[in-house]
Amino acid sequence: MKRNDYPVSSEYIDILKKHFEVICFSNDYDFVYENQVPNTGVILIEGEIEQIKRSKVLKKISPFTLLGIYQLFHNQKVCFDFKIKKGSKVIVIGKSDLVEVISNSKSKLFSLFKAQT
Repeated sequence: MKRNDYPVSSEYIDILKKHFEVICFSNDYDFVYENQVPNTGVILIEGEIEQIKRSKVLKKISPFTLLGIYQLFHNQKVCFDFKIKKGSKVIVIGKSDLVEVISNSKSKLFSLFKAQT
């Protein structure tokens, strides 16, 4: 199984901010549950996402991390719960946006997402 999270360079973060909306969470939010296929992928810009298994926090995802893209693209279930913490800022990537970027090899984001799929 592929990793759930991948680091993203600040160069890509700047490009992503120009193409996608940055969303700030005012409350904790369960992004995806264990054994669920994610509806979207996310890129953590600021704040924290917790990786949880059986109510235990296993890992805290740090900023500039891409999360759930492989599972989204391949309709695979994730093995953990992921909770976006209050005050975190993320970019949400839908599957149609992901497919659009991957189908355009001239896109500035092509190499970022193609490597994850």
